[in-house]
Amino acid sequence: AADGGGIANGGGFAKGLGIANGAGIANGAGFAKGLSIANGVGFAKGLGIANGAGFADGAGFANGAGFAKGVGIARYVGPANGGGFANDVGFANGAGFAKGLGIANGAGFANGGSFAKGGGFASDAGNANAVGFANGGGIANDAGFAIGAGLAAGAGIANAAGIANAAEIANGAKIANGLHIANSASFANAAGIAGSAQIAINAAAAGIPGGDNPALSAPPPNLTAPAGGAPLPVLAGIPVLASPPGCGTPSPFLLLLVPSAPAHFAQRQAVRDTWGGSGDFGGLPTRTLFGLGVPVEGEAVGAAVQEEARRHGDVLQGAFADTYANLTPKTLLLLGWAAARCPGARFVLKADDDSFVHVPGLLSLLGGWRTPPRRLYLGRVHWRVRPERDPRGRHHVPAALYPPAAFPPYCSGSAYVLSAPAVLAVLEVAPRVPPVGPEDVFVGLCARRASRGPP
Repeated sequence: AADGGGIANGGGFAKGLGIANGAGIANGAGFAKGLSIANGVGFAKGLGIANGAGFADGAGFANGAGFAKGVGIARYVGPANGGGFANDVGFANGAGFAKGLGIANGAGFANGGSFAKGGGFASDAGNANAVGFANGGGIANDAGFAIGAGLAAGAGIANAAGIANAAEIANGAKIANGLHIANSASFANAAGIAGSAQIAINAAAAGIPGGDNPALSAPPPNLTAPAGGAPLPVLAGIPVLASPPGCGTPSPFLLLLVPSAPAHFAQRQAVRDTWGGSGDFGGLPTRTLFGLGVPVEGEAVGAAVQEEARRHGDVLQGAFADTYANLTPKTLLLLGWAAARCPGARFVLKADDDSFVHVPGLLSLLGGWRTPPRRLYLGRVHWRVRPERDPRGRHHVPAALYPPAAFPPYCSGSAYVLSAPAVLAVLEVAPRVPPVGPEDVFVGLCARRASRGPP
Protein backbone atom coordinates (compact mmCIF):
# COMPACT_ATOMS: atom_id res chain seq x y z
CA ALA A 1 0.00 0.00 0.00
CA ALA A 2 1.28 3.46 -0.84
CA ASP A 3 1.93 6.25 1.67
CA GLY A 4 -1.14 6.79 3.83
CA GLY A 5 -2.82 3.66 2.58
CA GLY A 6 -4.19 1.09 4.96
CA ILE A 7 -6.61 -1.71 5.39
CA ALA A 8 -10.02 -0.55 6.60
CA ASN A 9 -11.76 -1.74 9.78
CA GLY A 10 -12.69 -5.41 9.63
CA GLY A 11 -10.50 -6.11 6.64
CA GLY A 12 -8.24 -9.09 6.85
CA PHE A 13 -6.10 -11.51 4.98
CA ALA A 14 -7.78 -14.81 4.30
CA LYS A 15 -6.38 -18.13 5.42
CA GLY A 16 -3.26 -19.10 3.53
CA LEU A 17 -2.75 -15.69 2.01
CA GLY A 18 0.68 -14.12 2.22
CA ILE A 19 2.63 -11.22 0.89
CA ALA A 20 5.28 -12.20 -1.62
CA ASN A 21 9.03 -11.80 -1.27
CA GLY A 22 10.22 -8.21 -1.27
CA ALA A 23 6.80 -6.73 -0.73
CA GLY A 24 6.54 -4.13 1.96
CA ILE A 25 4.18 -1.67 3.49
CA ALA A 26 5.26 1.89 2.91
CA ASN A 27 5.63 4.69 5.47
CA GLY A 28 2.42 5.66 7.20
CA ALA A 29 0.55 2.54 6.23
CA GLY A 30 -1.04 0.62 9.04
CA PHE A 31 -3.55 -2.01 9.90
CA ALA A 32 -6.74 -0.54 11.30
CA LYS A 33 -8.47 -1.44 14.56
CA GLY A 34 -9.95 -4.91 14.73
CA LEU A 35 -7.82 -6.39 11.99
CA SER A 36 -6.38 -9.82 12.44
CA ILE A 37 -4.44 -12.22 10.32
CA ALA A 38 -5.99 -15.67 10.15
CA ASN A 39 -4.38 -19.01 11.01
CA GLY A 40 -1.40 -19.97 8.92
CA VAL A 41 -0.91 -16.57 7.38
CA GLY A 42 2.62 -15.29 7.44
CA PHE A 43 4.86 -12.77 5.86
CA ALA A 44 7.29 -14.28 3.40
CA LYS A 45 11.07 -14.12 3.55
CA GLY A 46 12.54 -10.63 3.14
CA LEU A 47 9.41 -8.74 4.05
CA GLY A 48 9.73 -5.80 6.37
CA ILE A 49 7.48 -3.13 7.72
CA ALA A 50 8.91 0.30 7.04
CA ASN A 51 9.36 3.16 9.51
CA GLY A 52 6.13 4.45 10.97
CA ALA A 53 4.03 1.42 10.16
CA GLY A 54 2.25 -0.19 13.05
CA PHE A 55 -0.70 -2.20 14.21
CA ALA A 56 -3.56 -0.39 15.92
CA ASP A 57 -5.32 -1.38 19.17
CA GLY A 58 -6.73 -4.87 19.10
CA ALA A 59 -4.73 -6.08 16.13
CA GLY A 60 -2.88 -9.30 16.64
CA PHE A 61 -1.59 -12.46 15.08
CA ALA A 62 -3.69 -15.58 15.47
CA ASN A 63 -2.40 -19.04 16.37
CA GLY A 64 0.50 -20.15 14.23
CA ALA A 65 0.99 -16.80 12.55
CA GLY A 66 4.50 -15.49 12.66
CA PHE A 67 7.27 -13.79 10.82
CA ALA A 68 9.36 -16.01 8.60
CA LYS A 69 13.15 -16.21 8.64
CA GLY A 70 14.85 -12.89 7.96
CA VAL A 71 11.79 -10.76 8.57
CA GLY A 72 12.37 -7.80 10.81
CA ILE A 73 10.57 -4.83 12.20
CA ALA A 74 12.24 -1.59 11.23
CA ARG A 75 13.53 1.00 13.67
CA TYR A 76 10.90 2.80 15.76
CA VAL A 77 8.09 0.78 14.18
CA GLY A 78 4.84 0.89 16.05
CA PRO A 79 1.83 3.02 16.92
CA ALA A 80 1.82 6.15 19.02
CA ASN A 81 3.48 6.64 22.41
CA GLY A 82 7.02 5.52 21.70
CA GLY A 83 6.62 2.60 19.36
CA GLY A 84 5.81 -1.00 19.97
CA PHE A 85 2.68 -3.06 20.03
CA ALA A 86 -0.43 -1.46 21.48
CA ASN A 87 -2.26 -2.44 24.66
CA ASP A 88 -3.36 -6.07 24.92
CA VAL A 89 -1.65 -6.99 21.66
CA GLY A 90 0.37 -10.14 21.92
CA PHE A 91 1.51 -13.22 20.12
CA ALA A 92 -0.76 -16.20 20.63
CA ASN A 93 0.34 -19.73 21.50
CA GLY A 94 3.08 -21.00 19.25
CA ALA A 95 3.73 -17.67 17.60
CA GLY A 96 7.27 -16.50 17.82
CA PHE A 97 10.13 -14.80 16.13
CA ALA A 98 12.12 -17.00 13.80
CA LYS A 99 15.89 -17.44 13.84
CA GLY A 100 17.87 -14.24 13.43
CA LEU A 101 14.95 -11.94 14.10
CA GLY A 102 15.29 -9.18 16.61
CA ILE A 103 13.48 -6.12 17.77
CA ALA A 104 15.29 -2.98 16.72
CA ASN A 105 16.22 0.05 18.82
CA GLY A 106 13.35 1.69 20.60
CA ALA A 107 10.85 -1.09 20.06
CA GLY A 108 9.05 -2.45 23.06
CA PHE A 109 5.89 -4.03 24.30
CA ALA A 110 3.33 -1.74 25.92
CA ASN A 111 1.16 -2.37 28.98
CA GLY A 112 -0.30 -5.83 29.08
CA GLY A 113 1.65 -7.11 26.10
CA SER A 114 3.27 -10.46 26.64
CA PHE A 115 4.45 -13.63 25.04
CA ALA A 116 1.98 -16.42 25.64
CA LYS A 117 2.94 -19.88 26.85
CA GLY A 118 5.44 -21.51 24.54
CA GLY A 119 6.36 -18.32 22.73
CA GLY A 120 9.95 -17.30 22.78
CA PHE A 121 12.94 -16.10 20.90
CA ALA A 122 14.64 -18.77 18.82
CA SER A 123 18.39 -19.32 18.62
CA ASP A 124 20.46 -16.19 17.94
CA ALA A 125 17.46 -13.92 18.42
CA GLY A 126 18.15 -11.00 20.66
CA ASN A 127 16.83 -7.74 21.87
CA ALA A 128 18.73 -4.72 20.64
CA ASN A 129 19.55 -1.62 22.67
CA ALA A 130 16.82 -0.06 24.79
CA VAL A 131 14.36 -2.90 24.28
CA GLY A 132 12.34 -3.65 27.37
CA PHE A 133 9.06 -4.84 28.73
CA ALA A 134 6.77 -2.13 30.08
CA ASN A 135 4.55 -2.25 33.17
CA GLY A 136 2.70 -5.50 33.52
CA GLY A 137 4.56 -7.20 30.70
CA GLY A 138 6.04 -10.54 31.49
CA ILE A 139 7.21 -13.80 30.11
CA ALA A 140 4.69 -16.56 30.74
CA ASN A 141 5.44 -20.04 32.08
CA ASP A 142 8.04 -21.99 30.11
CA ALA A 143 8.76 -19.03 27.86
CA GLY A 144 12.39 -18.13 27.74
CA PHE A 145 15.34 -17.07 25.73
CA ALA A 146 16.80 -20.02 23.88
CA ILE A 147 20.47 -20.92 23.71
CA GLY A 148 22.46 -18.08 22.16
CA ALA A 149 19.80 -15.50 22.78
CA GLY A 150 20.75 -12.55 24.89
CA LEU A 151 20.97 -8.85 25.26
CA ALA A 152 23.18 -6.87 22.93
CA ALA A 153 26.68 -5.60 23.76
CA GLY A 154 26.92 -4.10 27.21
CA ALA A 155 24.89 -7.00 28.58
CA GLY A 156 23.11 -6.57 31.81
CA ILE A 157 19.68 -5.40 32.77
CA ALA A 158 19.92 -1.67 33.28
CA ASN A 159 17.28 0.80 34.34
CA ALA A 160 16.27 1.76 30.80
CA ALA A 161 16.76 -1.64 29.24
CA GLY A 162 15.24 -4.35 31.28
CA ILE A 163 12.11 -5.48 32.97
CA ALA A 164 10.22 -2.59 34.50
CA ASN A 165 7.97 -2.27 37.53
CA ALA A 166 5.63 -5.19 38.29
CA ALA A 167 7.12 -7.33 35.54
CA GLU A 168 8.48 -10.68 36.52
CA ILE A 169 9.86 -13.84 35.08
CA ALA A 170 7.49 -16.65 35.98
CA ASN A 171 8.47 -20.09 37.27
CA GLY A 172 10.50 -22.05 34.78
CA ALA A 173 11.52 -19.06 32.69
CA LYS A 174 15.21 -18.84 32.04
CA ILE A 175 17.74 -16.71 30.27
CA ALA A 176 20.36 -18.72 28.41
CA ASN A 177 21.39 -22.27 29.08
CA GLY A 178 22.20 -22.93 32.73
CA LEU A 179 21.67 -19.41 34.02
CA HIS A 180 18.31 -18.84 35.65
CA ILE A 181 16.51 -16.58 38.04
CA ALA A 182 15.11 -18.16 41.17
CA ASN A 183 11.34 -18.43 41.62
CA SER A 184 9.64 -15.19 42.64
CA ALA A 185 12.67 -13.12 41.69
CA SER A 186 12.02 -10.09 39.56
CA PHE A 187 14.08 -7.29 38.11
CA ALA A 188 13.24 -3.79 39.20
CA ASN A 189 15.58 -0.80 39.17
CA ALA A 190 19.36 -1.04 39.50
CA ALA A 191 19.51 -3.42 42.45
CA GLY A 192 18.42 -6.35 40.31
CA ILE A 193 16.95 -8.43 43.13
CA ALA A 194 13.47 -8.03 44.55
CA GLY A 195 12.83 -8.47 48.26
CA SER A 196 14.74 -11.37 49.75
CA ALA A 197 15.03 -13.27 46.47
CA GLN A 198 18.36 -14.91 45.82
CA ILE A 199 20.51 -15.04 42.74
CA ALA A 200 20.51 -18.67 41.60
CA ILE A 201 23.43 -19.47 39.31
CA ASN A 202 24.54 -22.72 37.74
CA ALA A 203 28.16 -21.67 37.46
CA ALA A 204 29.35 -24.48 35.21
CA ALA A 205 26.59 -24.20 32.64
CA ALA A 206 26.81 -20.42 32.63
CA GLY A 207 30.48 -20.57 31.73
CA ILE A 208 31.63 -18.83 34.90
CA PRO A 209 35.32 -19.42 35.71
CA GLY A 210 35.61 -22.03 38.43
CA GLY A 211 32.29 -23.55 37.47
CA ASP A 212 33.66 -27.03 38.16
CA ASN A 213 34.03 -26.18 41.84
CA PRO A 214 31.31 -28.16 43.67
CA ALA A 215 31.42 -25.64 46.52
CA LEU A 216 29.65 -23.15 44.24
CA SER A 217 26.44 -25.19 44.36
CA ALA A 218 25.87 -24.23 48.00
CA PRO A 219 26.35 -21.07 50.09
CA PRO A 220 30.09 -20.72 50.75
CA PRO A 221 30.90 -21.72 54.33
CA ASN A 222 33.14 -18.71 54.93
CA LEU A 223 30.30 -16.17 54.55
CA THR A 224 28.57 -16.77 57.86
CA ALA A 225 27.82 -14.56 60.80
CA PRO A 226 30.76 -14.03 63.20
CA ALA A 227 31.42 -16.93 65.61
CA GLY A 228 29.69 -19.33 63.22
CA GLY A 229 25.99 -19.74 62.66
CA ALA A 230 23.66 -19.56 59.68
CA PRO A 231 24.80 -17.91 56.42
CA LEU A 232 24.03 -14.21 56.21
CA PRO A 233 20.62 -14.18 54.44
CA VAL A 234 21.46 -11.45 51.96
CA LEU A 235 24.57 -13.36 50.81
CA ALA A 236 23.15 -16.89 50.72
CA GLY A 237 22.69 -16.85 46.96
CA ILE A 238 26.03 -15.30 45.94
CA PRO A 239 28.74 -17.95 45.42
CA VAL A 240 32.34 -16.75 45.73
CA LEU A 241 34.92 -17.43 43.02
CA ALA A 242 37.95 -15.89 44.76
CA SER A 243 38.38 -14.95 48.41
CA PRO A 244 41.52 -13.69 50.15
CA PRO A 245 42.65 -15.00 53.55
CA GLY A 246 40.81 -13.64 56.56
CA CYS A 247 42.30 -11.08 58.89
CA GLY A 248 44.88 -12.29 61.37
CA THR A 249 46.13 -10.80 64.62
CA PRO A 250 46.23 -7.94 65.15
CA SER A 251 43.12 -7.12 63.16
CA PRO A 252 43.15 -3.94 61.08
CA PHE A 253 41.72 -0.88 62.76
CA LEU A 254 40.32 0.25 59.38
CA LEU A 255 39.38 -2.14 56.54
CA LEU A 256 39.31 -0.45 53.11
CA LEU A 257 36.67 -1.98 50.79
CA VAL A 258 36.97 -0.93 47.14
CA PRO A 259 34.38 -2.05 44.55
CA SER A 260 36.07 -2.21 41.15
CA ALA A 261 35.40 -3.35 37.58
CA PRO A 262 37.42 -6.38 36.39
CA ALA A 263 39.14 -4.42 33.61
CA HIS A 264 40.26 -1.64 36.02
CA PHE A 265 43.70 -3.16 36.58
CA ALA A 266 45.44 0.23 36.49
CA GLN A 267 43.01 1.78 38.98
CA ARG A 268 43.49 -1.04 41.47
CA GLN A 269 47.26 -0.85 41.20
CA ALA A 270 47.12 2.92 41.68
CA VAL A 271 45.13 2.39 44.89
CA ARG A 272 47.67 -0.20 46.09
CA ASP A 273 50.53 2.20 45.35
CA THR A 274 48.92 5.16 47.13
CA TRP A 275 46.18 5.41 49.74
CA GLY A 276 45.23 1.71 49.73
CA GLY A 277 48.65 0.32 50.50
CA SER A 278 48.46 -1.75 53.69
CA GLY A 279 50.25 0.04 56.47
CA ASP A 280 50.33 1.17 60.06
CA PHE A 281 49.59 4.81 60.72
CA GLY A 282 50.41 5.76 64.29
CA GLY A 283 49.67 2.28 65.57
CA LEU A 284 46.41 1.96 63.60
CA PRO A 285 46.82 -0.78 60.95
CA THR A 286 44.82 -0.89 57.70
CA ARG A 287 44.07 -3.48 55.03
CA THR A 288 42.59 -3.13 51.51
CA LEU A 289 40.18 -5.46 49.70
CA PHE A 290 38.85 -5.13 46.13
CA GLY A 291 35.40 -6.44 45.17
CA LEU A 292 34.70 -7.71 41.62
CA GLY A 293 32.12 -9.70 39.69
CA VAL A 294 32.53 -11.87 36.61
CA PRO A 295 33.94 -9.84 33.69
CA VAL A 296 31.70 -9.36 30.68
CA GLU A 297 34.69 -8.44 28.49
CA GLY A 298 35.75 -12.02 27.83
CA GLU A 299 37.97 -14.86 28.99
CA ALA A 300 41.23 -12.91 28.67
CA VAL A 301 40.15 -10.39 31.31
CA GLY A 302 38.89 -13.20 33.52
CA ALA A 303 42.22 -15.01 33.35
CA ALA A 304 44.10 -11.80 34.16
CA VAL A 305 41.85 -11.20 37.19
CA GLN A 306 42.54 -14.72 38.47
CA GLU A 307 46.28 -14.13 38.17
CA GLU A 308 45.94 -10.75 39.93
CA ALA A 309 44.01 -12.39 42.78
CA ARG A 310 46.69 -15.07 43.13
CA ARG A 311 49.54 -12.56 43.08
CA HIS A 312 48.16 -9.91 45.44
CA GLY A 313 45.72 -11.84 47.64
CA ASP A 314 43.38 -8.86 47.92
CA VAL A 315 40.59 -9.68 45.43
CA LEU A 316 37.11 -10.87 46.43
CA GLN A 317 35.15 -12.06 43.37
CA GLY A 318 31.47 -12.97 43.39
CA ALA A 319 29.73 -15.17 40.82
CA PHE A 320 27.58 -12.46 39.25
CA ALA A 321 27.99 -10.39 36.10
CA ASP A 322 30.07 -7.30 36.78
CA THR A 323 27.62 -4.61 35.67
CA TYR A 324 26.48 -1.30 37.08
CA ALA A 325 23.18 -2.91 38.04
CA ASN A 326 25.07 -5.35 40.29
CA LEU A 327 26.97 -2.74 42.30
CA THR A 328 24.65 -3.28 45.27
CA PRO A 329 25.28 -7.05 45.62
CA LYS A 330 28.99 -6.36 45.08
CA THR A 331 29.01 -3.92 48.00
CA LEU A 332 26.98 -6.29 50.18
CA LEU A 333 29.44 -9.08 49.38
CA LEU A 334 32.32 -6.87 50.56
CA LEU A 335 30.47 -5.96 53.77
CA GLY A 336 29.63 -9.63 54.33
CA TRP A 337 33.28 -10.61 53.95
CA ALA A 338 34.24 -7.93 56.47
CA ALA A 339 31.72 -9.25 59.00
CA ALA A 340 32.63 -12.91 58.47
CA ARG A 341 36.39 -12.90 57.81
CA CYS A 342 37.55 -9.71 59.51
CA PRO A 343 35.24 -9.23 62.51
CA GLY A 344 38.00 -7.58 64.54
CA ALA A 345 38.14 -4.49 62.29
CA ARG A 346 36.79 -1.48 64.18
CA PHE A 347 35.70 0.41 61.07
CA VAL A 348 35.27 -0.21 57.34
CA LEU A 349 35.62 2.35 54.58
CA LYS A 350 33.81 1.74 51.29
CA ALA A 351 35.42 3.85 48.55
CA ASP A 352 35.26 3.75 44.75
CA ASP A 353 38.41 2.93 42.79
CA ASP A 354 38.37 6.43 41.25
CA SER A 355 38.40 8.14 44.67
CA PHE A 356 41.40 9.38 46.64
CA VAL A 357 41.25 8.98 50.41
CA HIS A 358 43.51 10.81 52.85
CA VAL A 359 43.91 7.78 55.09
CA PRO A 360 46.10 9.42 57.80
CA GLY A 361 43.53 12.19 58.22
CA LEU A 362 40.66 9.71 58.39
CA LEU A 363 42.51 7.57 60.95
CA SER A 364 43.24 10.68 62.99
CA LEU A 365 39.50 11.36 63.11
CA LEU A 366 38.42 7.77 63.83
CA GLY A 367 41.15 7.16 66.41
CA GLY A 368 40.77 10.52 68.10
CA TRP A 369 37.51 9.91 69.91
CA ARG A 370 37.82 9.22 73.61
CA THR A 371 34.59 7.26 73.39
CA PRO A 372 34.22 6.01 69.79
CA PRO A 373 30.64 5.97 68.49
CA ARG A 374 29.32 2.42 68.46
CA ARG A 375 26.99 2.88 65.50
CA LEU A 376 28.71 5.12 62.98
CA TYR A 377 27.63 5.94 59.41
CA LEU A 378 29.98 8.69 58.24
CA GLY A 379 30.31 10.45 54.90
CA ARG A 380 29.22 13.35 52.72
CA VAL A 381 25.46 13.45 53.21
CA HIS A 382 22.96 13.88 50.37
CA TRP A 383 19.75 15.60 51.48
CA ARG A 384 16.25 15.54 50.03
CA VAL A 385 17.18 13.61 46.88
CA ARG A 386 14.12 12.75 44.81
CA PRO A 387 13.80 9.32 43.18
CA GLU A 388 14.14 9.33 39.40
CA ARG A 389 10.77 8.37 37.96
CA ASP A 390 11.70 8.46 34.26
CA PRO A 391 11.78 4.80 33.08
CA ARG A 392 14.56 5.72 30.66
CA GLY A 393 16.84 6.98 33.41
CA ARG A 394 19.83 5.07 34.71
CA HIS A 395 18.57 5.34 38.29
CA HIS A 396 14.88 4.79 37.62
CA VAL A 397 12.93 4.01 40.80
CA PRO A 398 9.28 3.04 40.16
CA ALA A 399 6.77 4.57 42.54
CA ALA A 400 5.41 1.09 43.25
CA LEU A 401 8.84 0.07 44.55
CA TYR A 402 9.49 3.22 46.60
CA PRO A 403 6.43 5.54 46.93
CA PRO A 404 7.87 8.46 49.01
CA ALA A 405 8.73 11.66 47.16
CA ALA A 406 12.28 11.83 48.55
CA PHE A 407 14.92 9.53 50.00
CA PRO A 408 16.03 9.91 53.61
CA PRO A 409 19.50 11.43 54.02
CA TYR A 410 22.27 9.07 52.91
CA CYS A 411 26.04 9.17 52.48
CA SER A 412 27.57 9.54 49.02
CA GLY A 413 28.85 6.30 47.53
CA SER A 414 32.18 7.90 46.63
CA ALA A 415 33.33 7.07 50.16
CA TYR A 416 31.64 6.36 53.48
CA VAL A 417 32.59 4.76 56.80
CA LEU A 418 30.65 2.21 58.85
CA SER A 419 31.57 0.97 62.30
CA ALA A 420 31.63 -2.81 62.75
CA PRO A 421 28.25 -2.91 64.55
CA ALA A 422 26.74 -0.76 61.79
CA VAL A 423 28.00 -3.22 59.14
CA LEU A 424 26.18 -6.05 60.90
CA ALA A 425 23.04 -3.93 61.17
CA VAL A 426 23.05 -3.14 57.43
CA LEU A 427 23.49 -6.81 56.52
CA GLU A 428 20.73 -7.85 58.91
CA VAL A 429 18.05 -5.55 57.47
CA ALA A 430 19.15 -5.64 53.80
CA PRO A 431 16.79 -8.50 52.77
CA ARG A 432 13.82 -6.46 54.02
CA VAL A 433 14.71 -3.17 52.31
CA PRO A 434 13.26 -2.31 48.86
CA PRO A 435 15.92 -3.01 46.19
CA VAL A 436 16.36 0.64 45.32
CA GLY A 437 19.45 1.74 43.41
CA PRO A 438 22.02 3.12 43.24
CA GLU A 439 24.08 1.35 45.88
CA ASP A 440 24.61 4.34 48.18
CA VAL A 441 20.85 4.96 48.35
CA PHE A 442 20.26 1.31 49.24
CA VAL A 443 22.87 1.35 52.02
CA GLY A 444 21.32 4.57 53.32
CA LEU A 445 17.88 2.97 53.39
CA CYS A 446 19.36 0.00 55.26
CA ALA A 447 20.99 2.34 57.76
CA ARG A 448 17.72 4.18 58.29
CA ARG A 449 15.84 0.90 58.63
CA ALA A 450 18.30 -0.10 61.34
CA SER A 451 17.93 3.36 62.95
CA ARG A 452 21.49 4.26 62.17
CA GLY A 453 20.94 6.77 59.39
CA PRO A 454 21.97 10.42 59.45
CA PRO A 455 19.64 12.56 61.61
